[in-house]
Formats: sequence, structure tokens, C-alpha cells
Amino acid sequence: MTERPIIDRDHLARYTLGDRALEREVLRLFVDQIPRTLEALDTARNDADRVRAAHTLKGSAWAVGAVRLADVAARLEREAREGRSIAGLREELDQACREVDTAIVDATAA
Repeated sequence: MTERPIIDRDHLARYTLGDRALEREVLRLFVDQIPRTLEALDTARNDADRVRAAHTLKGSAWAVGAVRLADVAARLEREAREGRSIAGLREELDQACREVDTAIVDATAA
């Protein structure tokens, strides 16, 4: 199985119609949103709140082509929806967020 990219640049180019300035802006907005979404996940008072935060992260990540992060968020959403603890996925989520952050810093600097 081929490892999924941190950022699927082809997907992002289709999403932004090949506009490189728009790609950089979308990525900057996404990376700014991540901490707020993680805070919502951390402060969720129930499974429904956790599902909502994970779903938001999943959708945003898919939209910009952050496929690994979207995969982790999808698993978080599923676990929360089924009423299971998401604590075991937190380190994987944090790692995916760090990878995305680094990839976006590199992409927007170019």
C-alpha cells in the first residue's frame, strides 16, 4: 500500500482551480483553524460535541487535501459516534497535525 501524502497537492490544485495564491491562502486559513478545532475536541462535553469537532476537522482536511489528517479525523469521528474513547488516537492526531503544519509552512513559503 502506498503511503498517503501529507498534502495531496493535485487535489488542492483542483480545489483552487490551479490558483497558487489561492492555494497558499486556503492552506493558511486551514492551519489557523486547526488549533480552534482541537480545542473544541478537547473541551467537548459529550460524544455529540466530539463527533461535531472531528467531523469539522475531517471535512476541512479533505477540502485542502490533508489526507492523512482527514483519515485520523474520520477514525476519531467514528469512535466518538460509537461512544468509544478517542484518547488512544490523540497522539496520532497530534502527529498528523504537526506534519500538516510543517507541510503547510513549507508550501506557503514557496
